[in-house]
Amino acid sequence: MDDQQITCKECGKDFAFTKEEQQYYADQGFKNIPTRCLDCRKNMREKKEATKPKFNVECSKCHKKIEAPFEPTAETPLYCQKCFEDIKKDSKN
Repeated sequence: MDDQQITCKECGKDFAFTKEEQQYYADQGFKNIPTRCLDCRKNMREKKEATKPKFNVECSKCHKKIEAPFEPTAETPLYCQKCFEDIKKDSKN
């Protein structure tokens, strides 16, 4: 398996689809090869994320304002990154 040179359908630049990436795609069961370069794929993901609704909530532990990518329910505690990591660390001990 050799590296493949592919032309990005978004920006027209050539990019390498490396043998390591090809192996990863095969391992994941992906059927199609990428048609966009890494930069265009990243830009596409960022645009998609920007259109998703965000919900302003409070961390259940420290009450810091955070954004959730889903509408929370009263039964589900939500934590900021720091509190989440602290809880995760405490549960391992």
